[in-house]
Amino acid sequence: MPSERVPARTGLRTSRARRIAPGVRYTTGRFDHSDIHVVRVDPRRRATIDTALSQNRLVGRERTSRMARRHRAIVAINGDFPLLDGRPSQPFAEDGDLKTTSFAHSHNFAVSADERHEYMDHPVETIMVREASSGDPWMLDRWNLDPPTPAEIAVYSKPGEGLERPPRLACSARLEPLSGRRWSEGRASVNRRFEVEAARCRARRMSLQGGVVISAQPGTDGAILIDSLSRGERITLAWSMFGWRGVADTMGGWPVLVHEDRIVLEECHTAFCQRQPRTGVGITSRGKILLVVADGRRSSSRGLSLQQFATLFRSLGAVEALNFDGGGSSTMVVRGRVKNRPAAGFERSVCCALLVLPGRDRKERIAAPSSNLG
Repeated sequence: MPSERVPARTGLRTSRARRIAPGVRYTTGRFDHSDIHVVRVDPRRRATIDTALSQNRLVGRERTSRMARRHRAIVAINGDFPLLDGRPSQPFAEDGDLKTTSFAHSHNFAVSADERHEYMDHPVETIMVREASSGDPWMLDRWNLDPPTPAEIAVYSKPGEGLERPPRLACSARLEPLSGRRWSEGRASVNRRFEVEAARCRARRMSLQGGVVISAQPGTDGAILIDSLSRGERITLAWSMFGWRGVADTMGGWPVLVHEDRIVLEECHTAFCQRQPRTGVGITSRGKILLVVADGRRSSSRGLSLQQFATLFRSLGAVEALNFDGGGSSTMVVRGRVKNRPAAGFERSVCCALLVLPGRDRKERIAAPSSNLG
């Protein structure tokens, strides 16, 4: 189906609406023979948007309600589609910590740390090393995502343990953190200073030992750069989603439902596109965030097709909307209780969640910009 503009209308027949917290409103109702749960968040008030990775690791799964409790969130919905090993399919960052990159042509959602800017687009991950002694920058290519190809340098950190490890037969450097995270000038990236603890080429894989390891294949340009590092040398690692300022948390989904005020779905007749339980996130023209769950696979609540889900978002005022994992994973938690009826009859463990916190995110400790990156 080609992109189309759908006039905004009151599509949700509201049965109940109540305020959860300042700037956070929870609504239930019916839309197209389905039970719908909507949380509307004004991020410019006290509430903040956050992400959660199951057990803070790429491998494994956790219930949405447990992630909400761990982060003291007042609202939570399940997030991105997990791969078979449990990792999110798209790039993922939490509290300034980049957990993984991805080569999927994804779309990601993010709200800046000051809660003033919303982003929903294809992210371009940028990872850079800057040497303190020379100021020379060089680019890294992937984070907790498979071994590097001959043209790449890869990064491995603690969230990837048990799933992603530095490769054997590689040139690697282990970096020990010297400081917490700090914004770059203009909040274009999240920076952290490290000291080189070891740098060598060898057959055995290099262990993290609480730090970060960067690796490249021997004989490549990346290997030459890593081999040039000396024990005790100081460097800065910086990551960003290009053009997204102030972003410390981001999570992806698929497909895009609404873009620039238009439904943008291609024609699709597979079961995935037909009536199913759904979870998604949207942004209104006034910067409000919409968290939406549609129940399905019951006679009283049939679920929504992707087209119907997009139409629902448009009727709620979304100018951008993104589909998350659905089916038996669709879950909405409000004040610690699962409010929808998961299709499986119980709450399924998932890879990640999108959260609403009642105030400032106290786990997000990123210092103000500094001109000294060394």
